[in-house]
Amino acid sequence: MAVRDGGKRTRFACLETARCMVAITVSAITVAVVVMVTIAALRPADSFSLSVVNGMDSSIPWSLLRDADAATNNTTMQRVAEKVNLTFALLAYNPSGRKDIRFGNFTIRVTDMPYFPSFTKMTDIAAFPVPAPFTLKRQGAHKLWSKFSLSDARTLSYVANTYGALGTFKAMVLVNASIGSGSGSGTPASNNVTVTYYCWPVLVGWTAFSDSPDGGVTCTPRKELSVDVDSLLPRSAPAPAAVYSRR
Repeated sequence: MAVRDGGKRTRFACLETARCMVAITVSAITVAVVVMVTIAALRPADSFSLSVVNGMDSSIPWSLLRDADAATNNTTMQRVAEKVNLTFALLAYNPSGRKDIRFGNFTIRVTDMPYFPSFTKMTDIAAFPVPAPFTLKRQGAHKLWSKFSLSDARTLSYVANTYGALGTFKAMVLVNASIGSGSGSGTPASNNVTVTYYCWPVLVGWTAFSDSPDGGVTCTPRKELSVDVDSLLPRSAPAPAAVYSRR
């Protein structure tokens, strides 16, 4: 029905009110969607995955046999290696079809897990930087490969005495990296943040390459851990290792 006002036909006031409320609701939803999309576009993509492939393979044994008396050859001694070179490969994958991810320099920390799967009495083995920034393309993968040299006498003695000359042991690898999202158009990365991933059990040693599981060891971001691993890590700084090759 309608009423006459000064000879003109007008709709019910309630209909005008309903239309106004619908318009306000639609506008509010539109604004909310725009805000959400804007935030998502500015936030660094965090859906990437990391894995350590082929373990950390050593090029020489942790210790060598040596004759104490070369003339008589009646005694042999175990001599700890002065240096062990290890190969490290990290595979990153970006499933997003929306954003590239720009990675800054990496810092790698290797910690022995002598009572795996327990985190009891973990012992630091090495820490080293991997100054190799790269862009992980959307729906793309990147393999970060490096070799590092471990020469800390105390650490080498620990490994040789605990696991033997050819010992391969289980370790946790902590990966720290700075990341930011980019459109792939050459614009600077936005909202750089530092992330930490935990990878275990990673095999380290003479047979790591052949004994490591196919597909590598998947790394877990800190926010998805069910245990406060940081509180269980050694407090002392790990021995530094030197990176001598990377690609």
